[in-house]
Amino acid sequence: MTVHSGDTISGDHIILNATWTPLGLVVKTRIVVNATAIPKAISNESSSTTASVDTRQLGNNASCVIIASAWLYNGTFVEETVTNVFIGNFLVPHVRVISPNGGEHWTGAHNITWFGWDNNSEEELTYEVRLSSDSGLTFQLLSKGLNKTWFTWYTQGFLNISTYVVEIRVSDGIYMNRDTSDAPFTAGDVLVTRTTTTTDQGFIIGLFISAAIISSAVMSLVVYYAAKRWY
Repeated sequence: MTVHSGDTISGDHIILNATWTPLGLVVKTRIVVNATAIPKAISNESSSTTASVDTRQLGNNASCVIIASAWLYNGTFVEETVTNVFIGNFLVPHVRVISPNGGEHWTGAHNITWFGWDNNSEEELTYEVRLSSDSGLTFQLLSKGLNKTWFTWYTQGFLNISTYVVEIRVSDGIYMNRDTSDAPFTAGDVLVTRTTTTTDQGFIIGLFISAAIISSAVMSLVVYYAAKRWY
C-alpha cells in the first residue's frame, strides 16, 4: 500500500519500503523514519531503487515523518516527505480471568487461573494478581512479575466473605491491560462474628423523664422572668 500523510498503520513488524521508478536511473536510495515524540530516528540505505526499514526498531508507537531520498546517475537528488503517519507496531496485550469468575466457594488452596495473549509475536508478558474483598472497589497485591498463567492462593487466614473479586493485570513492558472476575465469589476460613448491642430501656425512659423535668423547670423560669418584667 502507498503511505500518505495522516495515515495510520498498525501491525507486527511494519516494513516500510521506499521504491523509485523508472528502473535504471537510481544510484542510491535512502529511507528515514523520524519519531520525534519518542524521540528516535531509524534509517536504511540501498544501492538500488528500493530501501526498506523495519519500524519496530522505533521501540514504541508514534506519529512519524517519513523521508524517501534518491540519488540519480545524472547527479540529481530527489526527495519526498510524508508527515503525521502513525505507526503502531506495539499492540496492547489481552488477559481473561478463567477462575474464579464468580459464584465459587473456596477454602484451602486454589489456583487462580487466566489466559493472556498479545498479537505481537515476540512479546514476553508478565502478570500481576490482585484481590478485592469489597466487590472490586479496592484491591491488594497478591503477586507480581509472574510469567505463568496461574497462581496458588492459600485462602487460610482470610475472612470468610462473599465479596471477593480477582483482578489480573498483564504487561508487555510498554502497555498494560486488565480483567476481573465477572462476579464476586466466596472464600476464606475466618468466620465473621456479629455483635449485637443492647440498651437498658429503663435507663432511656428515666433519662427522657429527667430531661423533660429539667426542660419544664427552664420554661417555668422563663415564664416567671417574663411575668416579673412585664407585669
